[in-house]
Amino acid sequence: MKTELESHLLLFFTGLQRTASNIAATYAQDLNKKSHLLNQMKLMVKEAVSVLEQEQQIKLFGQFLNNAWQLKRSLSPSISSDYIDSLYESIIDAGAIGGKITGAGGGFLLVFAEPDKHQSIREKLKDLLHVPFIFKDVGSHIL
Repeated sequence: MKTELESHLLLFFTGLQRTASNIAATYAQDLNKKSHLLNQMKLMVKEAVSVLEQEQQIKLFGQFLNNAWQLKRSLSPSISSDYIDSLYESIIDAGAIGGKITGAGGGFLLVFAEPDKHQSIREKLKDLLHVPFIFKDVGSHIL
């Protein structure tokens, strides 16, 4: 399953350098009001892990990423930006199933797509640095 998941993922450096704690501060005060969103996200994580553990249809994992991104965006307007939204729309238009902004402040965009869509996604994001990666059991390190 690890190899299949890897074959569906692309990682791009967005160039963004935002302070994650500043972004979190925009929604942390109202978390009690948004607990239903957080609970939905928590359930989706469990379901997504189940998809991977039970080797179900891998596309479901991409759909979970997309749904989680939409929920996360609803926590605060500061979670995303016009730039991030345009990147995300670009990958979906190019055939991605889902994605996730990662890294402190959104420095990376993780994209989930069928392997035959990867080239069109790389073309859409040609101004971003594509960062090839593989999963390792020893933690992250630069090769």
